[in-house]
Amino acid sequence: MIWRFHENHHSLLIRIFWALVVVLVAGFLLAGTVISYATAQNYVLAQSNYEYEKMSGDADKLNEKLVNISSALTQTYQMDEDRESISTLLKDGPADLKEQSIQEFALQTIQSSPYISDILILDIQEKEVYFYSDILSQRRDLSYDWFGDAFVRQVENSSNGVLFQKDHAMPGINTKRNVCTFGHKIIDLTSGNPKDMVGVILVEVPTEELFEPLEDDASAEQEGQTFVIDEGYELLYSVEPVSDKNSAAEIYYQYTQGGENLLDRYLIRSKKLVSWSGFTYVNIMDKSAVFSNNFRQILLSILPILLASVLACFIAIRIAIFLIRKRIGGIVQYTRKVRDGQLSEKIEIEKNDEFAIIERGLNIMTDRLEQYINEKYIADIALKKGQIRSLQLQMNPHFMFNTLENIRASVAAGGDMKSAEMVSILGNMYRWNLRKPDVVTVEEELDYLTYYVELQENRYEGRLQYTEDIPKDVLDYSIPKLTLQPIIENCLNHGFLPSMKLCKISLVIRKVQEFIDIEISDNGIGMPEATVEELRASLENESESNTPWHIGMKNIHQRIQLMFGREYGIKIYSRENEGTRITVRFPARIMKEEEQGHVSDTGC
Repeated sequence: MIWRFHENHHSLLIRIFWALVVVLVAGFLLAGTVISYATAQNYVLAQSNYEYEKMSGDADKLNEKLVNISSALTQTYQMDEDRESISTLLKDGPADLKEQSIQEFALQTIQSSPYISDILILDIQEKEVYFYSDILSQRRDLSYDWFGDAFVRQVENSSNGVLFQKDHAMPGINTKRNVCTFGHKIIDLTSGNPKDMVGVILVEVPTEELFEPLEDDASAEQEGQTFVIDEGYELLYSVEPVSDKNSAAEIYYQYTQGGENLLDRYLIRSKKLVSWSGFTYVNIMDKSAVFSNNFRQILLSILPILLASVLACFIAIRIAIFLIRKRIGGIVQYTRKVRDGQLSEKIEIEKNDEFAIIERGLNIMTDRLEQYINEKYIADIALKKGQIRSLQLQMNPHFMFNTLENIRASVAAGGDMKSAEMVSILGNMYRWNLRKPDVVTVEEELDYLTYYVELQENRYEGRLQYTEDIPKDVLDYSIPKLTLQPIIENCLNHGFLPSMKLCKISLVIRKVQEFIDIEISDNGIGMPEATVEELRASLENESESNTPWHIGMKNIHQRIQLMFGREYGIKIYSRENEGTRITVRFPARIMKEEEQGHVSDTGC
């Protein structure tokens, strides 16, 4: 099953899986935060623009109402062919005509301005109150002392302007309906004296209808505080209900008094209405509060999408890990079989992907490994057979030494001391060869070479001139056993003619940097260039040599390369009738006994 976690917690795939999950979760959360932040910032500006446009629309609508109300207040001076003006009737008109004309005036005004609910006209001379309402059932208590009302007194004392009384309960009526009242005194235009007042007109508008917001946007969500203040910065109306309505007006007051630092936190927009009202429409929005609220809402709204995306990625990664683990599991099982020696097993390649490359490589590797093991096994068997044959041919060392000693004693007893000496040297060489390991010191190699040269000097009877140039500082370095003697032997067997009177061989050994360089040269007949090239190719060829007299040279070259690397070994230089020069190079090392492949002493 994909969802079962039985894997080892130290598995690389499991660590990759959880690392990807952590990265994805962190990435999605970061992306969600960045998106929410940017969206919330844009929303603040967009909301501010929207609030301002809505406020401007509301202000225009309120402005239109104020203009209509102002016009209604001043219509008391209008007259036509069939009707006297209200100001004229209040001065000296009969009571029945006065009431009829005022009623017609009030009905016409209320019908033309549906937001006006009540009109009251106070006759100052007759102390009469005329009341008309858009609600037919509504009755006013006319016994109320309207002429002693504080607002009416304020209108009477004004300079013929429009006065405004903000939100208040309707006097003289038992109702909870609040209104805003506009007042204007009625002057006798015929007297020419602006102080000759004949009456007062009051127009009442329900507060919610006066400041009614635009109908199209009434249900739209608002983030800021929209309100109306008068010229004294007193709050007249607020669109949104707030616990402390005066706080918004106070912020605007501080802003108008030079508090520009408030713009760091608030977006403040305002629009003044008709001058006689002194009203100002204001919108204030707390940027940090709107940003925080919208940031939280946007983040919460996209959080399910982020979680769903994380879950989808989690499932996708889990399936991918499962499929990868299945492929890797097959490779792991195969390597365990190879470890247990089942080299004939092969991975079945079913797909052509990156894992197929690894599977093919493993199949090829095990094929070659099996082939190498078989070849190595056969080679080891052949080596064992050769060792057994060598032991069979060695015979008993004690028997060989005893026999040679008997021969030497018999020859010496017959007076042939030269032959006896040669037999003694031959015994020493045989004993040295059996006792020494595969790697010896330069000094030990020179001991064996000395035995061989002594034998050859007896053979050549004075025609052989052998010289050495060997400093003492190279004597302790390691050298493969039987490196020098086969080269000297090649010089003697192939470099000289029997007719030559003096056969010269020189041996020079030097330590150059980190290497041991050996040079062996003779004054023999040399070789043509073609023969030299053939010999050089024979040294590098892994197949057996077709010239038995070059086997020793090739054996030395291959042993040095096997021990130290292919950059070391033998080099041959020769010219016909000018002699031959052979160089040997290997690293200057002193090998430990366990590295020498030491053979046990036979006790001879």
